[in-house]
Amino acid sequence: MLIFRAFETGHIEEYTDGIGCVICEDNDFLMVWDGARLDI
Repeated sequence: MLIFRAFETGHIEEYTDGIGCVICEDNDFLMVWDGARLDI
């Protein structure tokens, strides 16, 4: 799961243990499209 707020504010609220997920690398490109955001 990607928490968009972390990109907007720089405040990271959740972390992963790395099991069962894809880890993003420094040079990866992450794209967000309209409607992808959930208001939590």
